[in-house]
Amino acid sequence: MSDTESREKWIIQNLRRRFKIKELGIPELILGITINWILSSSPNRFYDHAYLTIPKSIQVLLDMLPGGASNIRIRSNPANHLVTLSKTMCIPPEEQDAQTQDTQSLYRSAVGLLIWIQQTIRYDISYSTQRLSSFLSNPGEHHWKALIWLAGYLKGSMLRGIKYSRGEKLEVSGYVDANHLNDVDDRLSTWAYVFVINGAPFSWKVGKTKRVCVGGTMESEIRAVDAMKHSIKELLYLKKVFDSLSLSKYVREMLIGFCSKFPVIINEDNNACIQMTARPMSHSSVKYLEADMAWIHDHISDGSIILVYVNSPFNLANIGTKYLNPTEFRREVVMSMSDGAYELFPTHDIESVAEEAKMAVMFRAIPM
Repeated sequence: MSDTESREKWIIQNLRRRFKIKELGIPELILGITINWILSSSPNRFYDHAYLTIPKSIQVLLDMLPGGASNIRIRSNPANHLVTLSKTMCIPPEEQDAQTQDTQSLYRSAVGLLIWIQQTIRYDISYSTQRLSSFLSNPGEHHWKALIWLAGYLKGSMLRGIKYSRGEKLEVSGYVDANHLNDVDDRLSTWAYVFVINGAPFSWKVGKTKRVCVGGTMESEIRAVDAMKHSIKELLYLKKVFDSLSLSKYVREMLIGFCSKFPVIINEDNNACIQMTARPMSHSSVKYLEADMAWIHDHISDGSIILVYVNSPFNLANIGTKYLNPTEFRREVVMSMSDGAYELFPTHDIESVAEEAKMAVMFRAIPM
């Protein structure tokens, strides 16, 4: 889209002279991701908001489970925070039969679809999906129940998604967190990070440390920050691309509001991690962490990133490192996800709305 209609026509005409193209208009469905556009109230040709949801994939998930969507109870959060999944819940080889293998095969297919849903739109199910994917080789009854519980949460929030908004300046920031030794099977720590633009997530990941963090919570947090390096590298690369093409100035003039200004603020809820990486010194107790701390310190020194302390309840990465009780989860999901797509439903022609959208409104749980 250009800033004027005449410029847009000129671009399309020149493209037609060289290529065979087909005008599809504003994208509304890409790889199962539904995009709802909200026109700007100001006198320009841009949009104020875009809601991204993924109801089609969620409907496929519900349909593939035994009994379909009608047999799944709606839940208000992705998992039962009182249940700790472990490998001791797996089925012993001597108790496995053909029916068990069929159920386990269905479990793997469902988790594979959950991974797609989580990686594209549903940041709020990151930790639950990560835990379910840890038992793909031999899921047991408790793992299956956890899968059904997560499906119930998605059933009640099919149109929950991400709201991207246009502002005077698009601000990029990151959040990182770690849960020390939380895996009961191998005692590895879980880390998570999320980058947001104007408060909306656009890049996130959940993982586990490669070794047991014997240095306490600080070590887990340092390894979590270090795990962000790949996304930080991508952000640094994008900054160079925009600067080399002089797009930062051009895009600002086009009223999109993108600013490639760095540093990127990364919010962390562990003061020891911030202090150790800001002023790395040789400490015999954490000498094995020096390489990780040095990498982080280098980017702090050159102004690429800034580590800022944030209180744990306001750390958006919390949702990716642990099961939260319903109250905590509701608080966390309000900060990162949006139910705005539900409010758009009455504005649509009921006959033109996709079947999964109608089902989403019917199954909707208590709104945020």
